[in-house]
Amino acid sequence: MVTRWVVVVTCLAACSEAGSAPADAAHADAPSVDAQIDASDLDASTSYPLGLNDVSMLFRLPRDPLRESVVGRLSGIQGTTGDLVPREIFDRLVTMPGESTWDFADYHIVAARFDLCDRETTGPCPTNADGQLRLVFQPAAGAPPSGDPSVFSAALHAFFDVPRAELPGVIADLRAIAELHGMQTAAPLGVYNLDPSIEPTAHGAAVRILIGRLAVPAQLSRVTFSTVDARDGSRRFTVFRGVERSGTSFPRLEIPTTQAFQQTLADGPAALGLTSTPVSDTPGGFALALDRNAFDAAPMTDQLRALTAIVTTENPTMHTFKTLSCVGCHTPIDLVRHRASSIGIEPMTIPGRFTSADHDLSVDLGNNALDWFELRAFAWTGTWPRIRPRVANESAVVLDEIEERFP
Repeated sequence: MVTRWVVVVTCLAACSEAGSAPADAAHADAPSVDAQIDASDLDASTSYPLGLNDVSMLFRLPRDPLRESVVGRLSGIQGTTGDLVPREIFDRLVTMPGESTWDFADYHIVAARFDLCDRETTGPCPTNADGQLRLVFQPAAGAPPSGDPSVFSAALHAFFDVPRAELPGVIADLRAIAELHGMQTAAPLGVYNLDPSIEPTAHGAAVRILIGRLAVPAQLSRVTFSTVDARDGSRRFTVFRGVERSGTSFPRLEIPTTQAFQQTLADGPAALGLTSTPVSDTPGGFALALDRNAFDAAPMTDQLRALTAIVTTENPTMHTFKTLSCVGCHTPIDLVRHRASSIGIEPMTIPGRFTSADHDLSVDLGNNALDWFELRAFAWTGTWPRIRPRVANESAVVLDEIEERFP
């Protein structure tokens, strides 16, 4: 197993000369240092236990996003060329008038999540299912001496199938990386400790190598995108859309429960309400929770049903991406507290909440209290990390299944 790691390091260096797309000269990272790593200490036969941060990694921002990356960009893993997502798909999803104006190579890998399947349904993954790697890309800007790096409120999610025959090896690699990482297994989900510098380390090389091996366009299954639409200065509009593989093409993704190919969420003045277009009332009561005026005027029984609906959207044992609209997966992180406090309900008493006796489900929410409309689930806004409870909950489910299937 150690030999396989050494071979992969060598291959990664070779990819920098044989990439499928030219490097973006204005966004050229430093040459890859991973080929210089002595990988002989990577023990992929280890039984080192995994924690939440070992299957869901929110990476630090690069100190100089123009000249370096922590893991990589849409245009390739650090120090290599070879687009991870076809530019034609990027152009279809991202380049819309009045929305994001960032270039392809501005989008950095800011997060990676590993799973044993695509989670189309609740319950354990079928043993014959392919696994999944999800990468989150965001446009980053800013550099010393002008200031700290920050992220614009846009995100592209790319989903890659991991052939089921490779899953045992991937889990072994994750355990080897976890041992190098050395983070406490019981730690709650937070920012992954991978230094933004390009200094050669076995840990950083191992993370980039594994992601680079799995994030290949041939295995791409779905791409989703969300961004702030800046055309109306009086309200914030977040737009969601995507594409999904069908044979050899990527037609537009129909957003679950909406029969639409795009969904928007707009906030109102003083948090009076939210407008979803189109609106989805799945789970039942969800639409009422969004409409502040309707919620305030509703009977208590309907209000409680609406609160329960919001809480269950964070519970992976009750809902998946196939049963929730984009807005359902990305409701403002503070919506429950706002609505519950308005009727004197303690949020933690609302039924439908996911719990775990084995994992710490608390999350580092950054300064979310300053912006109740925050929609990011596992990414960055400006210079602040954003982690919503659903990601911690889903990560706990993944860990439990890994331990059961790959002890």
